[in-house]
Amino acid sequence: MKFNYSADRTSSLYHYTLFLLGLDYSDTTSFPVEDFARSVNAWLRTLGFTMWQRSYGWQFDDSNQTTLPIATATLTNGQGDYSLPSTILAIEEVYVMNSAGHYVRIKQIDPSLRRDDLETTYSVAGMPECYDVIGNSVVLYPAPSSSNVTLASGLKLHLSRDIVPFESTDTTDSPGIPESLQPYLCYGSALDYAMSKNLDTNKVVIIRSGLEIYQRKVEDYAEERNKDFPTKITLKKRSSR
Repeated sequence: MKFNYSADRTSSLYHYTLFLLGLDYSDTTSFPVEDFARSVNAWLRTLGFTMWQRSYGWQFDDSNQTTLPIATATLTNGQGDYSLPSTILAIEEVYVMNSAGHYVRIKQIDPSLRRDDLETTYSVAGMPECYDVIGNSVVLYPAPSSSNVTLASGLKLHLSRDIVPFESTDTTDSPGIPESLQPYLCYGSALDYAMSKNLDTNKVVIIRSGLEIYQRKVEDYAEERNKDFPTKITLKKRSSR
């Protein structure tokens, strides 16, 4: 479905949401498109996060993204701390280019599980062996040395990243998710409106029930879309660490 497509209201996220609320298609005042954009973006981001949590072996990425979910950065001799892009959900893999020009994958560590002091253990710059994520930074241990790494584009990150949000002025743009899951956004936005306007309890219950149905569809899709990596245990969800 398209964001706000008046030429074919049966294929419009905005008009489907108005339908769920029992509002007339011509009524763009009760639920202004600016408010709808804010709401639908929030639900699209929730959907993306759910997909990221429950997808194993197949990384979720909004199909409206124009690049692969890979970021590179130039390393600085003796510097271990590098800022992360602000739009990422998590780091999936980290690679450092060695002096021969080949990317080498390094492992993530949890300092709380180590008995040694990382700053002491890795006090001498060299070829990074591991990394930690602290706040909005990735920290390499040891810090890279120009003698052991290639500095230019020497850091490569495979990322899970945020969705591509709608603008309120969009018309024919579509969300970068399968069309079968797109009604989730409409039910979510309708629920936001119904609760903000204190609509009849029965209306809220009906909308919430529809949202829960599509929530299960989103989760099932995320867990089943890669049969080569079946989810054997689903009690523990992924975290951002």
